[in-house]
Amino acid sequence: MKKISILIVFLTLIAFNADAALIKSKGRAVIEKGNVEEANNQALQNALLNGIAQYYQQSDKTNIPEITPEFFKFISYYRILDRRVENFEVKYKVELNLDEVAISDLKYFLNNFLHSAVYNINFQDNTTQSGFNNVSDLNDNISGIFEKYNFTTKHQQEFSLQIPQNPSFKDIITVFGSSRAKFLFSMNISTEYNKLDENYICKLTLLTNIYKKDNSFPEIKSVASSLKNTQKEAFIDAFKKSLNNTLKYVRKNLIKLPETNLPTQEYQVVAKSFPSLGKIQKLMQNLKDKGIIIDFKVISYSQSDMQMEIFSKFSREDLINKLNLYKDEYNFLTNTSVNNIVLNFGEKM
Repeated sequence: MKKISILIVFLTLIAFNADAALIKSKGRAVIEKGNVEEANNQALQNALLNGIAQYYQQSDKTNIPEITPEFFKFISYYRILDRRVENFEVKYKVELNLDEVAISDLKYFLNNFLHSAVYNINFQDNTTQSGFNNVSDLNDNISGIFEKYNFTTKHQQEFSLQIPQNPSFKDIITVFGSSRAKFLFSMNISTEYNKLDENYICKLTLLTNIYKKDNSFPEIKSVASSLKNTQKEAFIDAFKKSLNNTLKYVRKNLIKLPETNLPTQEYQVVAKSFPSLGKIQKLMQNLKDKGIIIDFKVISYSQSDMQMEIFSKFSREDLINKLNLYKDEYNFLTNTSVNNIVLNFGEKM
């Protein structure tokens, strides 16, 4: 939370961007155990996240990404319109100025697109008898595997706390219906064990049913085996294999990510009369962080000139337009009259 607070404070120091979207939004958080500071930080963060989500909802994008604090980098400026504490809640109203050019970059949008998901695991009798009916043995692995396939499980804790003991299917669906997650993964696990010398072989069958708020998908069956020193190690490894196979199938056939057919293009860029190597590296890293370029490579370097290869999904014209957004901040002019894109530093604007 401290890291987020530092980032939020830093954002207030950034100047307005001409290509910006102005959004007003609200956020709130409950004060738990008298911890006002934590609730204050959470309420402000929620207000900022809600503002970014509102931008996407008002745009013409058909898919909306899962908004995370990673998107704070696109807040050029924000100001607090109102803050109050009522009924053990901290409430914020803020106005955000978003870097609309950067936040709309296709490359960044696609790389950070997440679907929110929660899960429930049911262990069959044979698995329970083996002593692996504790979901905590699996939670860390589940979260990491879901993230690998661009699913976020950030609502899982809230979802789990609302599930009663020995829940019925109706209980689970009811809690999911009121959760903020978009998908529910209902997983059933059964196992078979065999011993080989001093090791154990676990054959695990994972049956997964996936639900949205308004429909469901066909059941997915995945079977995997693992040979390990202990039953627990064999079980966890076999489960990881089964879940990986399941999510790989889901992304390929059922819940697909946005795709682009834009090819990666290579451009020659020359920086002239730059004040320091660090300034060029900072500019390139900024472009990379914002998704404007994919990567860059230095070809040659002298005290006054640097030649680079830049890789980007954008056309030459679009790339030049985006470079020009940073000319005032980094004090350069672009020269595009030659084949290379030339950045002349230190010239009067």
